[in-house]
Amino acid sequence: MKIVELEKEIEGLNPKQQKRLMGFLLSLQIRRDHEYRKELTSRINETAPEKWVSLEDLEKRVRE
Repeated sequence: MKIVELEKEIEGLNPKQQKRLMGFLLSLQIRRDHEYRKELTSRINETAPEKWVSLEDLEKRVRE
């Protein structure tokens, strides 16, 4: 299947299904890329509130 075909299929999914797919793709990236996993773990474990990102800011960044 070509990427264009996949993109059209994904457009046809409802928002809940698209979010589930995003989670799946992110989990694949985390499992395969050890440097990404290390960086993500570091960010998740960050305890300084001034380095945190609000949900609204995160959603804006994801859309860009």
